[in-house]
Amino acid sequence: MTLHRAAATALVLALLPIAASSQEASTVGDALLERGLRVVSVVAPDYPKDFLARGEGATLDVEARVLADGAIDPATLRLAGANDAFAAAVREVARHWLFMPRLDPSTCNGTAGDLGMKVWFEVADGKPKVSVSQPAGDATPESQAAKSGSSANMLRKKSGNQVAYPENAFRGGVEGTVAIAAKVDRTGQVSNVEVRPGLYKRWFEREILQAVPYWQFEVLSEYPKDKEFVCAEFIADFRIHDNRIPPPGGISDLRRRTRQN
Repeated sequence: MTLHRAAATALVLALLPIAASSQEASTVGDALLERGLRVVSVVAPDYPKDFLARGEGATLDVEARVLADGAIDPATLRLAGANDAFAAAVREVARHWLFMPRLDPSTCNGTAGDLGMKVWFEVADGKPKVSVSQPAGDATPESQAAKSGSSANMLRKKSGNQVAYPENAFRGGVEGTVAIAAKVDRTGQVSNVEVRPGLYKRWFEREILQAVPYWQFEVLSEYPKDKEFVCAEFIADFRIHDNRIPPPGGISDLRRRTRQN
C-alpha cells in the first residue's frame, strides 16, 4: 500500500476516470448503502504464551459499537467464547482496529453501527496464527437497482481545482488510496464531503477537503428526477512518479460510485 521513494522525484496525482468510460464498471443505485461494516485494518493480538506452548487454540466472539470515524468504542467491547488470556490479548489491541462504517442515507457520511466478528487463534506447525472474520452481515447481496444504470450517465465532473499532493506526504514518499464520500445535488453542487476511514486519511484529508467541496458536476440523463441528491463515493489514488508533474486544471481521473436519495 504505502511506498517510500526518494524525495528527489517530481509528483503527480493520479485518479481513475471520472468522465464516462466504457472501460470503467461503476456501481449505482443503493449499492453504497448495501455495503455493510468492513474491516480497514486490524492489529493482530499477541498469542498467549502458555497456550502457544501447549499448542492450544481458541475462537473469540467480538461485539462492539463502531463509531462514525471507524474506531471501536472501548466501553462497548464484549468478548466471549475463550479463556480470559485470549480476551485480554484482543482487548489490548482492539483500540487500534479500524473499520469502514455504513453510509447514512440522509447525510452520505459514515454512521455508527454494531460490530459482530470472530477472532481465531490457531497453532500451525508450532507457529501462532491469528485471523479475523469480516464483520457479520457485511456482504449484502447486490440488488437489482444496484446492478442497473451507470454513474457515468448520471454525473460528469465539469469544473474544480486539482487536489494538491500534500508536501509532507511527497517528502516522505507516501502513496495511498483514499475513499471520499459526498452529496451531489440536482444542480451539480457538492456538499457533505467526508474522507472515509483509512490508513492514508491523515496524509491526504486536508488537501481533499480544500478542493472537492468546490467541484461542480454536470447532471446527466440518468440522474433520478425524483431525488434531491445522490450519494457518491470517489476513490482517490495518490501516486508519485519520476519526472512527472500534475497536469493543469481539474482532476481528470476518478472512480465513482453513487447512491440515489
